[in-house]
Amino acid sequence: MGCKVDAEPKFKFCGACSVKSCASERGVETCTHCDDYGCDTLEGWLSQAGDELRQKLEKIRAAM
Repeated sequence: MGCKVDAEPKFKFCGACSVKSCASERGVETCTHCDDYGCDTLEGWLSQAGDELRQKLEKIRAAM
């Protein structure tokens, strides 16, 4: 599950996710595609989400 998954169920907070909203406003597919990757918005969210999610995002970014 995550931003790139079209299938349901999504996490219940996806509709109000500040990181997803920011990526959408900037016109990027996901936060990993943003020139400001690692910004305060993302870091604040990752501080709550944990290292596993950070590692997944880093894998996506490395594959770009």
